[in-house]
Amino acid sequence: MKLSLSEVFNSLARAVGAPRVLCADDDPAVRELCSVALTKAGFVADVAANGRETLEKLQDNEYAAVLLDLSMPSVHGATVLSLVQQEKPELLRRIIVVTGMPDAVVDGIHHQVAAVLRKPVSLEVLLAEVNNCSSRHPKARTDGAGEATVRL
Repeated sequence: MKLSLSEVFNSLARAVGAPRVLCADDDPAVRELCSVALTKAGFVADVAANGRETLEKLQDNEYAAVLLDLSMPSVHGATVLSLVQQEKPELLRRIIVVTGMPDAVVDGIHHQVAAVLRKPVSLEVLLAEVNNCSSRHPKARTDGAGEATVRL
């Protein structure tokens, strides 16, 4: 079985207990680019293709940072934010909204989340924001199964 570059980096990051980051975007090219960039930067990268998958991953995993596109199928990113606010409000400070939506749509969420980045965003800016979130969050630890987990 041949592994992709992001899978190899992800395996290495898991092995050393690196912090987990979720990239939630409906564009497969954006997910792949984020995954490769995050794993090369030393993070474990998970991806979600829609809002429903994002909510499932947020329920099942702990993340040092979450990259969230607002315009996603199944469950809109704004709905994801609303549900996170109700269920895990402390997670909002680790969410980085990455969107191409107009300012009028995102103006009300700037104060709730760690950052709002406009598409297209440079990888340097994206990684800087992920590092900011990760540095404010407890470091990941490796559990007995070898999976990297981050505690709230």
